[in-house]
Amino acid sequence: MIGAEPLLAAGWVVVLVDIPGQGRSLVAEHLMRSVSLSRRQVLGSLASGTLLGLSGCGKAEPARPGALALAAVQSHAESINIYGSEAEFLKSFAAAPPRVGHLIAVFWCDAEVCNGGFDQFFLNSTGVLAPEAVLGFRAIGLPECADLVETAIGKFPPPYPRDRERRDRALNALRGSGPKGHEGNLFYDLEDLYYAARDRGKFDAVMDAYAQQLGT
Repeated sequence: MIGAEPLLAAGWVVVLVDIPGQGRSLVAEHLMRSVSLSRRQVLGSLASGTLLGLSGCGKAEPARPGALALAAVQSHAESINIYGSEAEFLKSFAAAPPRVGHLIAVFWCDAEVCNGGFDQFFLNSTGVLAPEAVLGFRAIGLPECADLVETAIGKFPPPYPRDRERRDRALNALRGSGPKGHEGNLFYDLEDLYYAARDRGKFDAVMDAYAQQLGT
């Protein structure tokens, strides 16, 4: 079981919401990337319902930027299937309220790119919703981020490969076309621009504001 120390060291205040299935998996992914814990460790503590971290010696703490958006994503995590086929994803995304879709698409794209760059985003199951992430960034008010994600998508031969294996093959074919000295990462320049754009756009505050609209 995970103690509070790794989370506290990372500055996290974590409150778990008991959501079965993919909701737990989604939260596990986010925590794992934020505190460098193994997937098995995080999933084990989520399954046990353990409160992973507290701060302030029991005193109430102000909500961290992005906490409202994360809670909203948790609440709707099972509504969109990013782990099945392209058809299953498209059906589930079309059935979700537009604001929910925007929030989840942007959340997943940002989490992946900030952890391992666009290469990781496209290699993982989350890459299925890359086109929706572009629309989501525009909807929440971050058009510069939308443009950069769209540029990254544009490196693939059209149409964009929703299927994970097809994306993997396409990326392998494209490797080596990136800037020299960056291990063939063809998205290297875009990633620096993306990180700067999300900071200028106050990503967490914008996501929290958009999440608030889900109840209106």
